[in-house]
Amino acid sequence: RSEYFKSLFHSSDQFDDSEKLVIDIPDIIFVDVFSKVIDYLYSGSIRLEREDVLEVLAIADRLQVKSLKEICASYCQQNID
Repeated sequence: RSEYFKSLFHSSDQFDDSEKLVIDIPDIIFVDVFSKVIDYLYSGSIRLEREDVLEVLAIADRLQVKSLKEICASYCQQNID
């Protein structure tokens, strides 16, 4: 679902399976929102709210999660006042 993580984890030359992998993702400041995105990557579903949809969209864009970007765009279109 994420080209970002796909390229990260498919470059097996970078780490050994016995090593602990630490991923630093710059510009991610909303930990609770990032957690929602990670849950989406595992489950395929997400509950968006007005308060966090733009942050979710920004993280989805940063992590190259096209399907989540589309969900966010649809949510925004449906909820414009």
